[in-house]
Amino acid sequence: MTAAGPALADTGNADIEELDLAVIEVSSDGETYTTVSDSSPAITGMWFIHLNAHKRGRVKSWAAWPAMQAQGMPTKDFPELGKSASYPLGDRPKIVNREYPLFIPLQAYRAYVKEACNQMAFRLRNYSGKTNDEIFAVDRSIPVEVSAGITWDMSGRANENPPAVEVTPGAENNKIKPVTIVCLKTPTQPAPELKVVASQLSVEAGNISSGLQSQCVLRLGGAITVTRSDLPVTFRYVDETGKESDVKTISPVPGVVKAMQHVFMHSYPLDHVVGEKNEGKIRMVGENIEFESNWADYDVDCAAPTNDLLVALPPKATRLEAFSGAKKTVHVQTLTVVGVESTSHPYLCPARMRVEGGLQGRGKASGKAVLFASKEQLAEEVYDVDQGDTVYFGGERELSWHVGNVHGQEVVLQLMIRNMAGEVVDSIKSSQTFKCERIVQGALALTPPQPTNDKASAGSGSTPPQSTNDNATAQAGLNFNIVTPKNRVRNGQIRLSGAKPDQAFKLRFLRKSNSGGYKIVNSAQLPKQMTGNAASFNMAALNAGTWRLRVCPMAKGGKIPNVKACKTSDFKVLAAGTFQAPTGDPQQSPTYSIIPNIGG
Repeated sequence: MTAAGPALADTGNADIEELDLAVIEVSSDGETYTTVSDSSPAITGMWFIHLNAHKRGRVKSWAAWPAMQAQGMPTKDFPELGKSASYPLGDRPKIVNREYPLFIPLQAYRAYVKEACNQMAFRLRNYSGKTNDEIFAVDRSIPVEVSAGITWDMSGRANENPPAVEVTPGAENNKIKPVTIVCLKTPTQPAPELKVVASQLSVEAGNISSGLQSQCVLRLGGAITVTRSDLPVTFRYVDETGKESDVKTISPVPGVVKAMQHVFMHSYPLDHVVGEKNEGKIRMVGENIEFESNWADYDVDCAAPTNDLLVALPPKATRLEAFSGAKKTVHVQTLTVVGVESTSHPYLCPARMRVEGGLQGRGKASGKAVLFASKEQLAEEVYDVDQGDTVYFGGERELSWHVGNVHGQEVVLQLMIRNMAGEVVDSIKSSQTFKCERIVQGALALTPPQPTNDKASAGSGSTPPQSTNDNATAQAGLNFNIVTPKNRVRNGQIRLSGAKPDQAFKLRFLRKSNSGGYKIVNSAQLPKQMTGNAASFNMAALNAGTWRLRVCPMAKGGKIPNVKACKTSDFKVLAAGTFQAPTGDPQQSPTYSIIPNIGG
């Protein structure tokens, strides 16, 4: 604290004399600070002003106000809470000393303190590289300095301020208590109780061979939706006679406390010799948690295999690649003077990435295929293939950008193929680098090539270059191919290769009739068009049988400029609604219309 020495110039100051303790709390939701607690107190105390016009002057008018400054934030003035006075000619004092109660209510500072917490989170995220989980895991305090500002008009010799002299702090400093903003951590939500909210079971018959022995089995395809996926679920298969299988276990996904659908397949041996007929029904019954699936009926004729000795090789991983999706503008904050100034630069960055994998059957085999991106599980697909069958699948993930990776972040990819026993029978790895483009005055400063796989150990592929000319949209659509659905399908996924992210396609689903031709199926549950290289459809809308998907590139206005550019893919549905968890909604019956010369 300083005080003025003797001089003839006019002087004035405003300062806080007393300040009460105040703790202001701001809550969060795990991504941002959202709400200032209504229990946060007003900022109170005492403040004073002092004006001195000295021998040659008079005080004409003055105004003073309280202010506050949180660490890392600009000063917030409260002129609406201040004091002022103006004196008429002939009644102007030479000295003014005033003391006032200090009162800054919650409503006046609410928005300011919330912004102080969010600016702190911004600095931790962009300068320190912390994640939201790290930022919002603990309470964080921000000190606040409360002060007062003043302005005046005097008739003396202005701007000739006297030299300052030091004033030794006295006991009155003990009257200044701290004011603190506490940016609260996000409270941890209690984990939900483990429950099975939906289950579905389907049956297919078949033979398995071991050496010279052959056994008739049921291939059971199941789906279970649980309220939390970090805990295991155990169950048995039970038939109508009460016979039980051994205990089956759905492995947990560590750290993922959310609802998830698990899809799986098991073999269930039948107690009779090959060549006999057998019928019955079977269902899943929970062990560690109470649930029962639907009864799945079977009526099988286990014909003897054509060869006494059958040898099936495990499937081979054939494809692993990643693509960037739509882009977004990201403002990256960089320091120009450490700890003092920062500059924001806009970049155009991929918002999401999609990873796609594929496998090919080399004989009868079942199991799971798992996709990983930087050691994080991205997708899991159940497969059931025969010789020559090809299965494609994929998953998506958001890309996070900050000052440390806008010039390139590498994502390590892995596809792991497991058999029904959980053993890894094949895997491939590759890596992909995604980059941002800096925007300079509304234009891109540079246009790097589309990301390609930098390294691949096996099965890697590449995406053909895509035209950026809007007039070439229809022509670019000619280069696409249908990746899935093909062969036997068990999920409603549509995947195209070579499609531009903004390319629109018209879709038609056709079902093979008994006469060998194809009939188009119109259903509200089936999509009529898609954009980009990925879409989905409701498997429950397809009856068992042979189907054909027709995909045609669309020009603006929904027209198909070239029918010859349409592509088709035939696939089989083994059972209507396979692996779809029941929703309780009645299915809408599809309508059929015959399209001439569409089959073949």
